[in-house]
Amino acid sequence: MDISERIEFWDQPEPTTDNDIIDDLVSSLEKKISSKSWEGIIAHSFGCDLLREVLFKKKFLGKVILISPLKDIPMAFTSLAKKSGFFQQSLALGQYVEERTQKKELNVSENELKEFWNTVQVVSSKKDYFHIFWGQLKFLNKFLDIASAIPALNLRVWQNGLNSYLPRNRSDFSVFSESKIEVLVVLGAKDPYYDNIKMEVVYWKDLGCKAIVCDEAGHYPHLETTILHDILISNLDPCI
Repeated sequence: MDISERIEFWDQPEPTTDNDIIDDLVSSLEKKISSKSWEGIIAHSFGCDLLREVLFKKKFLGKVILISPLKDIPMAFTSLAKKSGFFQQSLALGQYVEERTQKKELNVSENELKEFWNTVQVVSSKKDYFHIFWGQLKFLNKFLDIASAIPALNLRVWQNGLNSYLPRNRSDFSVFSESKIEVLVVLGAKDPYYDNIKMEVVYWKDLGCKAIVCDEAGHYPHLETTILHDILISNLDPCI
């Protein structure tokens, strides 16, 4: 069986500068989840945040698979900054990375928002920026044609949305623990967003989630490995 036969994809709304893109996405996702009875939901990266926002308002009784979730978005970019090489090149960026690394609370101040976007713009300007996210470059090359067909990200729209979202971010994924739903977290050991993969595993296990680490994968373990196929088609449970 082809894995696509088990998955119905969500058509995300087009981002605009007129509305809060995060609110639009959460509202659209809530409608999608409410449209029928789902066996489960799969979310990737920031999609895990969107799903979390929905589950704060709506109960869901199926299974959830979170792929490469970012429990602290600014912290994820500090890790990316260090691994991209810009950490050593920019004194100001280096100072922000160190401060964010040592900070215990996940809330984001106005000044931190400014530094966060500086980090995003500096790191994303690196020529091989997209390469950083892949654990195996052979898969990067395989998906480059698909990536090139995707419209360019409107950074201004996302900046407006995240500037609203990050300060009010609920700072943790405890909703997945409190809702008593079955959650499986899939992580790539070479994901540049994670500074310490072992601590990521501990965080999710403390919430009562199961976790899988794909040793050779980066930010896209579902594209670099057969893990999603194994879970959905073969009913594999290789959890730790």
